[in-house]
Amino acid sequence: MFRKIHIHITLMVTTLLTAGCHNARVDDSSLIILTTGNLHGAILPYDFKADTASGYSLSNISSYIRDMREIYGEDNILMLDAGGNFSGSVEAYYFNYIDTVGEPIYYRALKYIDYDAFGLSQNDLKIEECLHPRRLDSNWHPRVVCANLLNAKTKKPYFLPYCIVKKGDIRIAILGLTSPEVNLWLPKMLWKEIMTTDMVETAQEWVNYIRMVEKPDLLIGMFQCGRDYTAHGYEMDSYKNPNGGIPVIKMVDGFDLVIMGKDVNPSVYTVVNDYGHKVPVFNVGILGGNVATTVVHFNLQEDGSMKKIIHTAITPSSDYEVNEEFISQFSHDFTSIHGWITQKIGTFDNSCHPFEDFMFQSPYRKFINDAQLWYTEADVSISAVFTRTPEFKSGDVLMSDLLYYYSFENEIVKLRMTGQEIDRLLEFTYGNQFAQMTDGNCRLLNLWTEPTTGSLARDPEGHPYLRIPLTEFFEAAGIRYTVDVSKPRGNRVEIQSFADGSPFNLRSEYTVAMNSFHGSGGDDILYHAIGWNSETLQMRMLPIHSIHMREVMAQFLSHKGLYRFEPSTDWQLLPAKWIEAEKQRLKSDRATPIFSDNWK
Repeated sequence: MFRKIHIHITLMVTTLLTAGCHNARVDDSSLIILTTGNLHGAILPYDFKADTASGYSLSNISSYIRDMREIYGEDNILMLDAGGNFSGSVEAYYFNYIDTVGEPIYYRALKYIDYDAFGLSQNDLKIEECLHPRRLDSNWHPRVVCANLLNAKTKKPYFLPYCIVKKGDIRIAILGLTSPEVNLWLPKMLWKEIMTTDMVETAQEWVNYIRMVEKPDLLIGMFQCGRDYTAHGYEMDSYKNPNGGIPVIKMVDGFDLVIMGKDVNPSVYTVVNDYGHKVPVFNVGILGGNVATTVVHFNLQEDGSMKKIIHTAITPSSDYEVNEEFISQFSHDFTSIHGWITQKIGTFDNSCHPFEDFMFQSPYRKFINDAQLWYTEADVSISAVFTRTPEFKSGDVLMSDLLYYYSFENEIVKLRMTGQEIDRLLEFTYGNQFAQMTDGNCRLLNLWTEPTTGSLARDPEGHPYLRIPLTEFFEAAGIRYTVDVSKPRGNRVEIQSFADGSPFNLRSEYTVAMNSFHGSGGDDILYHAIGWNSETLQMRMLPIHSIHMREVMAQFLSHKGLYRFEPSTDWQLLPAKWIEAEKQRLKSDRATPIFSDNWK
């Protein structure tokens, strides 16, 4: 049987919650807030990629929610979700890209549980259904709160900036904010429709309004951003800080409780703001792995002020059994998704190991580039390593395999670039990938070294750390070029011609295919390499049917029927003798078959 509540949560709730709170005065009341966040579509307790049951999901959490409502009553429970629901799982992917007619499973799941409000993350905004929920049941209107996304024409909030929820006599205001950098993730058609504003400025405006007009008993901030506001060189008072949640808490007085999204690890902490007030903050983590229980007790003081005692506990959802009623509600979805994911797409004639040759001519990257060129008919294609799967086995390929072979929720984009911009982009990435070799005994890869000894920094298993992630190990297709690592950064790449031998002109303009993450400014690569900003991206993006990279790969493999993995012959590393010596060293060095990329 479902374990209703952990002992520490039971004691906390029982001690603080006033019995019979339905008719209690606000000055003698308690409220229980149940919070999820960054579910990334983890609705069902099943890992469709691995074709096996999983130990956590919204179905597990729904058991806990159901029992809490039964014990303490609907009027004492506030249900919130911090956002990050509409992409990231097979369930979400299926309803975003395959079944585009029926109401998406994430909407039906939120409706089934009856959430009071939820926020928005940058991943949500990549999905058009979130922005224009045309398949949403017209009888259900979810309270999506986000104050700093504006309609570019009217300058009014695109969504509800805040909402008011009443639980018994308690009046709760929920203000939503999201990272201002979300405009980098919006589809091109929406760049001119939606604008972002600074989180601190927006909070100052709306908190003052809410306190004066709504006079809530409790003000909750629901922020979709990371905790580290100093990331990428930002500071506390930086304008449009992409992680502006903590600056909001510090500089804007009035929040009783703040829910932070985005960060992977769950946490509970307190921030003392510039006015000397302590603000409880928590983050529930990702993928439906946790649920947060917050108890707020209102206590009227002798001086007439209202004291609010707030406690939060975070518990793994795997501690609770799945809700069988919930599972039954979505059994048809399970059947449909499972049938789609187990269909045969094509056949691989041989195996492929993405990490063995990622620094050389990579059969894996060539497969992606082949698919991108086939689908877009672009002049040039650029790809990197987008998988953690160590081996692609020969034989039949199922849709579930492609979900492993390409790990991210990216679409395909097509850009206009000059030949010189293509050259500069390759110079930038190959400058980051490789060190400068002075002889055949030098290492090829650009690796981290220990600051004190100068020796290679290694993980506990002996693997050295890359200076850049594998997703920035670019390889181009459609052109013939060389990369001479004996030369300094910025002077290594020589583009000789197109793959068919036709001339390549640095002054001419060409079409380039890549994934939507890099093609929309992800990791600032286009900015650092060729100086593009968001306005440049808008002008250079070409119209293309919205389609996910996995679907591009599926269509390409289905078209080919049989695909053989082979390294590209259109580019090579120089000097050839030095590179061959490095290959032999890597084969003999058992400590370096796979490289770590998370050392700082």
